[in-house]
Amino acid sequence: MPAAPASAPSEIGRRVQPGEVSVPAGGTEKALLAFAERPAKHIEGRAAVHVRLSRLKAKHHRADHIRIAINAFRQDVQGFDGVLFELGSLDLVFIWRGTPADTVGEAVEKLCRMFADDPIGLDDDLDPSDRFVSWYRLDTDHRRFLSAVVRLVEAGEGKPRTLSLGAGGIPKRPLDPADLDGVVKSLGNADISNLVRNQPICALVGDRAPEPIYYERYVAIADLEAMLTPHLSLASDPWLFQYLTRTLDSRMIANFRRERDMTGRGIALNLNVSTVLGDDFSRLDADHGLSLRGRLVVEIHKIDMFSDIAAYQFARARLAERGYRVCMDGLGHVAFPLMDRTKLGLDLIKVIWDPAIATLSEDRQAEFRDAVKAAGPGRVILTRCGDAQAVPTGKALGISLFQGRCVDRLLRESRPAGERLGSLRVG
Repeated sequence: MPAAPASAPSEIGRRVQPGEVSVPAGGTEKALLAFAERPAKHIEGRAAVHVRLSRLKAKHHRADHIRIAINAFRQDVQGFDGVLFELGSLDLVFIWRGTPADTVGEAVEKLCRMFADDPIGLDDDLDPSDRFVSWYRLDTDHRRFLSAVVRLVEAGEGKPRTLSLGAGGIPKRPLDPADLDGVVKSLGNADISNLVRNQPICALVGDRAPEPIYYERYVAIADLEAMLTPHLSLASDPWLFQYLTRTLDSRMIANFRRERDMTGRGIALNLNVSTVLGDDFSRLDADHGLSLRGRLVVEIHKIDMFSDIAAYQFARARLAERGYRVCMDGLGHVAFPLMDRTKLGLDLIKVIWDPAIATLSEDRQAEFRDAVKAAGPGRVILTRCGDAQAVPTGKALGISLFQGRCVDRLLRESRPAGERLGSLRVG
């Protein structure tokens, strides 16, 4: 992790404590430049840190998860005498005075831990100005800091906004706050039963056929858009999308409560921590708790966990008390060896398959294999297995539980021909 040297979604130059600085109107990058160009007497005693979230690989992190991490960082530095600039690229620049650099460094390190599975964090050999995290003492590094800010402003100017495409290749309009009430109402009234999918998590041991252990119940966002908002991209604004996921959680729980057989196979629901602590989940537990105990797995994304670890711990204790299992979702292979399953109170850990796992060095393979062994038998799931090398690679590293399209295919092929038609859509 980077060492320090000796929440409103759209605010420009977010003031973390009153009295520090008046931020000019206009784009965030230009506001930052205006601050950096101030005379020396106005920057005396200040320091700055630049976190390049823009360099994170898109395949590892959804934009809404990055926003959750930014919000957590904002809360961590809220009591400091400084100002936080959130740039259009999602980079963060925090300028402060009075607080020890090590204290700010703890907040930065917590932010970086949320993205530890992205290899961009392993960049200590780069020039300090190009690293994932760059530190500046403005008394002595003002020229270097100003140069970096100028580059940020130049990089942020004139970039076209990318739009996703809807049916027929028609560009979708980004979701905006004016749409939110209508979308929430539509989602709240929608019958999502036809959109619900169930994907098996299977045990694959030796040459034996895949054995489903439980099924993850989910709704694909693309399917939801096609039904409710074919003209809108629901995930275009991470803050609004995060709000929508709470409503989606509610609809998923309502759909699940209508299931006739509550004593059958194991089921996983991917929920926000706030949902676990809310009324919808309480009603599910009150109505079906006895039949769900030992059967229900609640999957929580790692960033949702670490953005408010106290809330997560409270939610985890509540789930454990009621006999439900907890699974960490969204973990990459780089960060996996750093996670202690027992300390986090987890029953299961999902590691996202990446072809890079197949090319790990012998030392990294040994480290990964030791982490699987430390987690315990049947505790690690290799998920998003979409290609043929995922399963054999995972098995070689000691993993026995798998999820993904290639696992679905193996399960279908292992069944008698007469059963395969029904297995094309599980559940």
